Amino acid sequence: MKKLLLGFLVMVLLVLSCDKDIQNPNQELTQDSIDMSDFYVYTDTKTNGTAKVAHGEQSFFNCFTMENLNRLLNENPDLEKKMYDIEYNTRKFISENNLKPGKGNGGNGSGGNGGSGGGSGGSGTDGITPYTVFSGTNTIPVIFHIIYSSSSENILDSQLNDQIEALQEDFNANNPNNQNIPLDFQGIEANIGVNFKLAGVVRVQSKKRSWRPDDSMKFTSSGGSDVIDPEHYLNIWVVNSMPYMGGYILGYAQFPGGSWSTDGIVLDHRFVGITQYSTGRTATHEIGHWMDLRHIWGDGPCGYDDYVVDTPEADSYNTGCYTYPGPTSCNSHDMFMNFMDYTDDTCMNLFTIGQKARMAATFNAENSFRKNMGITIN
Repeated sequence: MKKLLLGFLVMVLLVLSCDKDIQNPNQELTQDSIDMSDFYVYTDTKTNGTAKVAHGEQSFFNCFTMENLNRLLNENPDLEKKMYDIEYNTRKFISENNLKPGKGNGGNGSGGNGGSGGGSGGSGTDGITPYTVFSGTNTIPVIFHIIYSSSSENILDSQLNDQIEALQEDFNANNPNNQNIPLDFQGIEANIGVNFKLAGVVRVQSKKRSWRPDDSMKFTSSGGSDVIDPEHYLNIWVVNSMPYMGGYILGYAQFPGGSWSTDGIVLDHRFVGITQYSTGRTATHEIGHWMDLRHIWGDGPCGYDDYVVDTPEADSYNTGCYTYPGPTSCNSHDMFMNFMDYTDDTCMNLFTIGQKARMAATFNAENSFRKNMGITIN
């Protein structure tokens, strides 16, 4: 009888234990009081908006970052959990430091040692400035990998310096168009307070006339160039072109949490620095992703989230340029001049305080992905 009673009690305990697991199958993900109920990583490529824009006789797709993220998630089953943890630490950091909340969407739930003589052919690595030179200066050292087929694609160092200057402007609230920030948004413009310096240039002559947006340019074994110390340098790969659906991709980035072997951003050479197509804001946009910013419209219709409370909700991206108030969606005026929208370079002019808080967490939060870069965003 005692054996039967003991067996019955064991069965009851097992049932209760299983019932508890069923009620909260992801209980290991439920941490403290940080609300993660709105977190998502996958996006619908039909709605997240790879906008096709005409520049003269050619068409370009603004950003391939979310499609790239979907690909990486499919290839690496552990990436979603890793990005969940990063997002949790981001929200925890923002909450503990009384920064602008990182949940919600508009209230709805030149320098350097870069070498010389670019554009003259040849290949190889210019001297890379040691990271210790930048340590403590709140400076992100940038290494450009120029992968070219023809000499016109082997862009000059002067063009790279123009790109660095554009980043300096945008991440220090000194964009040449910031006098055009609408009065409604002037109170939330943020000075990120981060500097950029050209730390080195790698030049690789390739037989490839174009590249797929699949990170193949990031490996010497596939004709590209291997990443250099990505925990301490921002790696930017510049390629001749990335054809896609009858147009060309301007660029794409990798969010925090991905493999270090592919960490950084990729740009079409026509959108680096000052060109007939560009004033350098494609890099600003992609570095925003690299610092864990989503597109301002949340990569979906009304109700989707970029996890920033002071960016108005929008139902899609904007292209071209407007005079404020411009487009209105989701019962608010779109912040079309934000660097994380798709408007023209000359129309972009601000990051917000909420976006700055997310960037700060990327470098400064507990176990932050980019902690070894030594950047502090206050």
